[in-house]
Amino acid sequence: PTANMLEPLIADSIDMVRKCVMYGLGINKSPASIPVLIKSLNDESFVVRLTAYDALVSIDSIAHTQIVAAMTNSKDQREHVLLLRLAGQLGISEAKNRIQESLLDSVSTVRGWAVWSLVRVGDKTAKSRIEKLSKFEQDVFVLSQIGEALSYLSTSKSDE
Repeated sequence: PTANMLEPLIADSIDMVRKCVMYGLGINKSPASIPVLIKSLNDESFVVRLTAYDALVSIDSIAHTQIVAAMTNSKDQREHVLLLRLAGQLGISEAKNRIQESLLDSVSTVRGWAVWSLVRVGDKTAKSRIEKLSKFEQDVFVLSQIGEALSYLSTSKSDE
């Protein structure tokens, strides 16, 4: 019910109003608000996008299935990047295939966050995939994520 009550405010022209709606939906943690939060990952305002992201993090496992579905259907790069990062931050193993596909994306931001996420979802092939990518990757951001990911793998228990 809360998501429905706040729906008119989601389209408000003032980004701080939309941000407050996202914040409230995050506090409410209602499964009904997950589609609205995911859609807001593509808001024109970064403040709204990041607040929606944080709200989805707070909802966590209840949102996993819908996050994976959104990753599959995402047409927008901005939304896709945030969904990739969410999948990694929340450790959504069901997102592995989509993350692996994103390693080959033409957009460097997508590849970089795919690297970051792959090592966090328990993918046993992560190290070899990332090392393979490092052989031909040119982008500075992606290379930095590769270095961080290999470091993460060498210090985490998930690699054992």
